[in-house]
Amino acid sequence: MRFVEGPQGRLRVDDGGEGGLPVLLVHGGAGSLAQWDATLAHLRRHRRAAAFDLRGMGASDPPGNCDYSLGAMADDVHAVAEALGYERFALAGHSYGGGVIAACAARHPERLAALVFVDSYGVPWEPTSAEREEMERGFRPGNYAAFVARWFAPLLDDATAGTRRAVLAGLQTTPREAFIAATNAGMRFDPRAALAGYRGPVFAIGAERLDGPHLAQRALPVRDFRILKGVSHWLMMDRPDEFCRDLDELLAEVG
Repeated sequence: MRFVEGPQGRLRVDDGGEGGLPVLLVHGGAGSLAQWDATLAHLRRHRRAAAFDLRGMGASDPPGNCDYSLGAMADDVHAVAEALGYERFALAGHSYGGGVIAACAARHPERLAALVFVDSYGVPWEPTSAEREEMERGFRPGNYAAFVARWFAPLLDDATAGTRRAVLAGLQTTPREAFIAATNAGMRFDPRAALAGYRGPVFAIGAERLDGPHLAQRALPVRDFRILKGVSHWLMMDRPDEFCRDLDELLAEVG
């Protein structure tokens, strides 16, 4: 573990391994780099791999300018890659992290050898006015804990006990302000538009339970994808061996 200086604060990074095309992993909302522990351990058997805590989450500093936009998150990814000496690398993003890697592709397409969307949206998330009102009520301090627990509950269907404990612990320790700001900033972001100038390969790995036309594997111009059965939204934690096998197969094409 180490900290690197991001544009608006320190970012906690876990880097290791040698050889091969480096892979940088981006977690989802209210998560941390620990959600990639099994993936990192596997990848480091044959390549360099790293993960980091997004700004305001895990052990990374909240941004000094309070900017939680996906573009700002993409700048953090670039800062981490620069600090680690990653010249060209593959980038994988889970859930909300899929929006982050799409924003990276819009800003630094020449640095990215491949993108892997992990159970991520491929279309803009545009809540209805009723949903927006429900969120505004739910995000109030007195309602927040119960509201986000209900929000995450269906995403944890089919989760292992260990996955469930880890995800809920991350949700509880993520500052309310960071989660709300990141969620609001991610609304209406269109990954399809962000990928318009990116010419590298796009891959996806999704959970069967959540598969549908709005997911990256159906909505984005992917070269190949995999679907895992009997897993929650946090598929890389539920079935790490299967997930890593699929990730290896997809990345084999690029090095």
